[in-house]
Amino acid sequence: MWNAMSMKEAVKQWEAHTQQKISTAVEIKLIGICPSLDKMDTVMLSFIACEKLSLSSNNIERIANLGSMKHLKILSLGRNSIKSISGIEAVSETLEELWISYNQIEKLKGIGMMKKLRVLTMSNNLVREWVEFMRLAEVPNLKELVFVGNPLEERCTSEGVWRSEVVRRLPNLAKLDGQQCMETEVNLSDAKTELRPKSAESEDNEDGSKFKNSGDEDEQEIEEEEEEEEREEEEEEEEEETEEQNENEKNCIESQMELSVTSNPVTHSLEPVTEEIGLKEE
Repeated sequence: MWNAMSMKEAVKQWEAHTQQKISTAVEIKLIGICPSLDKMDTVMLSFIACEKLSLSSNNIERIANLGSMKHLKILSLGRNSIKSISGIEAVSETLEELWISYNQIEKLKGIGMMKKLRVLTMSNNLVREWVEFMRLAEVPNLKELVFVGNPLEERCTSEGVWRSEVVRRLPNLAKLDGQQCMETEVNLSDAKTELRPKSAESEDNEDGSKFKNSGDEDEQEIEEEEEEEEREEEEEEEEEETEEQNENEKNCIESQMELSVTSNPVTHSLEPVTEEIGLKEE
């Protein structure tokens, strides 16, 4: 069975090697400890003077016990087994750089609390959706971002839209994946947005307006169909009324003709002929 090294033992070895007290150290490096560290335990509460803490290349699964580090500016947690950034909020007032590449992070909930964070290096994690990425827009001072190796970046890079989309969504970003964000990329992003078909624009709408608009269109179509049905029914009723009226008029005419024939029998129609014949005989 694999055995991890405790933080207490790691600190003991670090103090022996550096000839420093951990409580007064400004920079602490516990990188690639063998056996690996698997916990950020309560021993870290003694790191009260630390401004830069490096715990990369271990087997840490959870961020914890940062609360006593009131001066921490740089935190390196790359190449561990961290699945969430929960716990990072303990240094939200001071942390300026977070290096957390090569972990298993899918969600970025809580990142918006990092008021002074300028640099975020989190390549090769598991962020897949724009909805999670857009939590970075809540970080007020973010200027540099490294995001390569996340499923979202890989997909968008293959489509040729990664940089333009990030620049559009994070307009205050100065550097992306080690390269300066240029003004031309901003203009290109705006141009692509204008040329993009409506269906693509609706896919990028994170506020749910896509579903709302779709619902409105469906309701409008239903209303139009109902109105069309009503018009057709009215036209059918008018046609039936017209046919009935024509039929009544026809019946009326036929009745008058029958009445006329009845009131003027054939014998009466022969009277003038008889009279003429009678005159000739006289």
